[in-house]
Amino acid sequence: YLPEAVLNFLVMLGWNDGTEQEVFSIEELIKKFSLDRIQKSPAKFDIERLNWLNGLYIREKLTEADFIERASAELTKSGMITDSTNKKLIKQAVLLERDRIKFFSELPTMVEFFFSAPDVDRDLLTKKHTPLEAKQLLDKAMTGLNDDLASETDIESALRHVVKQSEADLKAGDLFQLIRIAITGRTAAPGLFETIATLGVEETKSRLKSAIASLS
Repeated sequence: YLPEAVLNFLVMLGWNDGTEQEVFSIEELIKKFSLDRIQKSPAKFDIERLNWLNGLYIREKLTEADFIERASAELTKSGMITDSTNKKLIKQAVLLERDRIKFFSELPTMVEFFFSAPDVDRDLLTKKHTPLEAKQLLDKAMTGLNDDLASETDIESALRHVVKQSEADLKAGDLFQLIRIAITGRTAAPGLFETIATLGVEETKSRLKSAIASLS
């Protein structure tokens, strides 16, 4: 838990300033706090409220630089990154998850696929497609991703072009989900185009190639 969030939570256990405000900076608390606003009724310790406050502070109250610094410290502590790890990759990976976390301790599990290729579950790849169909779709994705693509917009355009040029009645969502599983090992992850841009097209194609091989 962030010290700022815990302080905010503890103050609000038995006190309010007479308004609907729930989040206070330390400066605001120093200015507004008074003993005559302390409630006489017993306070209720609500762990879900503390969790909410902690997540809010992480998402909205920390500066981007402070968030990246604390996130990097957590990943270093977990052994996921070292001083030699690409700093740009670290920054992009943790920022993609900023809107979803409530605790920094969640980050290592959430971003691990950015730093090491996942072991992809073959059953996930073939949940909606036969092995042959899945291979063919991933092959098309490989063909559509040129090494010079860098921006999320260019990557999205390239993959949507693959869908448009497909002879079969291919839905974009089906192809994108298959790619997501192949490169992250998960069905739920940050936006696909942002993920590919963060990983880089070369690494993405390497993971697609491994997924195709696993379907043979």
